[in-house]
Amino acid sequence: AQKLIEDVEIEQNLRDHANRRRRLRISCRIQEHKAAINRKESTSTLVQHMKQRG
Repeated sequence: AQKLIEDVEIEQNLRDHANRRRRLRISCRIQEHKAAINRKESTSTLVQHMKQRG
């Protein structure tokens, strides 16, 4: 019975680890997405400044 409990705990630990990695990957992607949006906004404002300056 003890072996079974240990196996279940190992299984849960592996799943927790996978979930944590997935969350990290998702948050990384969100950070990259935000950075890309910021870059796009900054370049578009630069373009607008250039047009205004003519």
